[in-house]
Amino acid sequence: MRNLVIVKIGGSVITDIKKQDTPDMDSISRLSAEIKKIKEKRPLILGHGSGSFAHIPAKRYGVGRGLINKGSAFGASLTQDAAARLHRILMHELLRKGANPVSFPPSGGAVSRNGIISSWDLKPIMLALRHGFLPVVHGDVTMDSGQGVAIVSTEEALRYVALRLKPALTVMGTDVDGVYVGYSGAVSGRLIRHIDRHNISEALGQASDSHKIDVTGGMALKLKALYSIATKTHSSCMILNAKVPGRLYRAALGMDVPCTAIRF
Repeated sequence: MRNLVIVKIGGSVITDIKKQDTPDMDSISRLSAEIKKIKEKRPLILGHGSGSFAHIPAKRYGVGRGLINKGSAFGASLTQDAAARLHRILMHELLRKGANPVSFPPSGGAVSRNGIISSWDLKPIMLALRHGFLPVVHGDVTMDSGQGVAIVSTEEALRYVALRLKPALTVMGTDVDGVYVGYSGAVSGRLIRHIDRHNISEALGQASDSHKIDVTGGMALKLKALYSIATKTHSSCMILNAKVPGRLYRAALGMDVPCTAIRF
C-alpha cells in the first residue's frame, strides 16, 4: 500500500518492565502524540507489545506451549485479559490525542498454527485505513490448530499484515538504539547500523534480550520478522529507540536517526 507505515512500540517502552501491570504513562502520552502526527502525514498501522502486563502470566502458565495441563485454559484467558488491559490504556490515550484508533486484536479473527498465523481476514483493517482510522493490533492469545491456544507476538501479527499490505516502511521501537555487537543487558558495544544477507547470521547471534521477561523471543524475534518483511516486500525496515522523544516521528517521515536498518 502506497506510503503505508507500520509501527510497533515495544512493551519495554510503554510499561515498567520490572513492575507487573505498570504502564509508563509519560511514554504512552508522548508516543500517542507522535503517532497522531505521523498519521496526519502517512497512512499508519500501529502495533504494541505487552511488557509487564501479559508476559508475566504467559510465562507462569506456559501459554506459549498451548493447552498442556488443567491450568492452561485459565492461564490463556488471564494472559489475553492482561494484554487487553494494556491495549485499552493505550487506545484511550490515542483517542484523547485525536488519532481515531480502531482495535484489531488477532484473537478476534486470526487462527494460528504453533504460534504462526495461518489465516486472518485483513479486509476490515484495509477499510479502516481507507476511511482514515488508525488500526491498532497487539500481541495476543489466539486459537491454534496445532496446540489449542498460542501466543501470537506483535511481531508475528505485523509480519503477517506487512507481507500482504506491503508497507513502504516498518519500524520497531524498543528501549535501545538497535542491535548491538557486545550488548549484555546495558547499552554497550557497537551499534550494527545495517543488516542484510551478508551479516544477518552474525546479527542474530548478537540479538539477545535475556535480561527481560519476554515470552515471544525478544530482539531476535524482531530482527527475524523485519528481515522476512524486508526480503519479501523489498521495503525499508528498522529498529530504533522509541524512548527518545521525536525519534519515532522523524524515522517514520524518512529522516535519518540512529537505528539498525534491515535491507533485502
